[in-house]
Amino acid sequence: MPRLPNHKCRKFSLCVAAALAVLTLSATAVGADAADERTAATWISLLPPVLAIVIALATRAVIPALLTGIWAGVFIIGGVGLRDIGTSFLTAFDTYVVAAIADKDRVRVLLFTMMLGGMIGILAKNGGMQGVVARITRYTSNARRGQLATAGLGLAVFFDDIANTLLIGKTMRPVADRLRISREKLAYLVDSTAAPIAGIAFASTWVGYEVSVIGSTTAEMPGLDTPPYLIFLGALPYSFYPLITLFMVFAVAWSGRDFGPMFRAERRTRRRGYAPVSSDAGEPATADTGIAAAANAMIPLGVVVTTLFAGLALTGSGDTFKDIIGSADSYAALMWASLLGVASAV
Repeated sequence: MPRLPNHKCRKFSLCVAAALAVLTLSATAVGADAADERTAATWISLLPPVLAIVIALATRAVIPALLTGIWAGVFIIGGVGLRDIGTSFLTAFDTYVVAAIADKDRVRVLLFTMMLGGMIGILAKNGGMQGVVARITRYTSNARRGQLATAGLGLAVFFDDIANTLLIGKTMRPVADRLRISREKLAYLVDSTAAPIAGIAFASTWVGYEVSVIGSTTAEMPGLDTPPYLIFLGALPYSFYPLITLFMVFAVAWSGRDFGPMFRAERRTRRRGYAPVSSDAGEPATADTGIAAAANAMIPLGVVVTTLFAGLALTGSGDTFKDIIGSADSYAALMWASLLGVASAV
């Protein structure tokens, strides 16, 4: 009889142990007869997300971590008795997950994210992003320009942080090796532009999720009828982490100042260079079709941004930009932008 790999068994055991721990803590702290909506609003409501984060960090298995967090949340809301452990697991799917998917606005956000993800896959295959990288890297004659080019490309791939990391990290790796930029520095530049720019861009997979969260929250606030996308735009000046992180990336790349372990890594690489640990470590990423045309990426990205603002203008009304955005159907505009982006990429 086949057996699961040891690391899979350890992950599964850790997930089960953590779930049982949080459920036991909830039952002990609240009591079997006290679990209601008032209980869900106490400190116990922090346990499901904390549980999900801990499991994700410990096992690097995001999906089981999220499912365990949902299970724990439903258990706390519905009851904390031992017999509720099994029923809450079933209720999490047949009631809460179904209700979340059945919401029209959430479905639109889900479709937007899926379509944008499909466009990312097409751009990775048709050589568009490699073409953009090839054009920019023509001007990377030294380490400073190489670092600035990496950060600039990170801003260009604003539509998804994971795609940003994969595309820019892989395509700029041979350039960084040639210019004697340490792998540690390259990882910092890529990571510190990918997530921040995706979080504040006008159209990205992050923004779709943020708008859906804002919408579900404002729906429970009587008297607040401000569109979610307008709230998102109004909150951009207060996005301190993304803005400060992006500023630091360009400041460090331009000044050439490094600190601590990063300084030692840069000094080591400048002196000795980087020796690839595998045969393909220094090979540039290329498209499957062999085509590396920047237009393959720039046209779809331009279509997404243009369609988004056109959709907001068409569905909104008013004399000022704020009035138009405030009355626009942001969910429809996001869907149109992602659909036409995929169509133009194909």
